[in-house]
Amino acid sequence: ANLNRVLRLGGGTGSAGGYAAKMTIPAGALPDWVKTGAICVYTSRSRGDSHRVKIKAIEERKQTVLFTFESDKRVWKRVPFSEISRTGDGMLRPVWKEAPTVATCAGPPPKGAADVENNSPVQEGPAPMPAPSSAEPAAGAPAQAVSDDDEVEESSAARALEKKKQQKRPRSR
Repeated sequence: ANLNRVLRLGGGTGSAGGYAAKMTIPAGALPDWVKTGAICVYTSRSRGDSHRVKIKAIEERKQTVLFTFESDKRVWKRVPFSEISRTGDGMLRPVWKEAPTVATCAGPPPKGAADVENNSPVQEGPAPMPAPSSAEPAAGAPAQAVSDDDEVEESSAARALEKKKQQKRPRSR
């Protein structure tokens, strides 16, 4: 037998017909974490699955706690007071640790928001130019601002052009 049930409801045998008179558990006897609006975890007896739930009502007359599932607010369930233990090992349990925030598919934050989060100063103007490499134009040519994407496209275009030149050259025999 469930120890909590035995302790709350009495010894299990009464003087009238062998059954204990049904005792009502006052709502004040429930654990502190059981209150309307609280987020808890419901553990299914049959499957053992855990689900986050929100307590909607504590029904003292029915001796149940009414809650809805966070995943689908239309689905509700009632758990009897006798199934809720103070130690948090019953069907309805407190949330011991908050779930970590999961990344969304919304994309990266705007540039200003990312800089504010990192506490780094926002830079105004163009990004600093990389050091010159041997693939850049000669010293007399005017410098242009080039993004990394442009460099990748230019380098792949330059490779394709180089391949065409090699294919057009007459081969020596």
